[in-house]
Amino acid sequence: MSSSTYAQRESENNERFDALASKISTFRKVTQDVHDQSLQDQYNLDAANSAMSSFLNKVKNTSNKLARVINANSNTFRMIGIGLLAFFILWTLFKFW
Repeated sequence: MSSSTYAQRESENNERFDALASKISTFRKVTQDVHDQSLQDQYNLDAANSAMSSFLNKVKNTSNKLARVINANSNTFRMIGIGLLAFFILWTLFKFW
């Protein structure tokens, strides 16, 4: 093999190697970006899960307190419920009339 052919092939190999190194570098950057984004998404999901769990606990506590109050004063709440029902029935009738 002559030195000019060897130099030409060596130059081609170097160009291909540089192109491959560039592609690998780009792939690493994309992989790192995907990893960083997945960590951020995981953090956001954990925060949302924590907030929803807290909200659910508050709703459960409030509904339990409401149930206790209703059971303690059932006649009063029955009267209030009937009054609200009557109001909404009358309101609906006059709204469409």
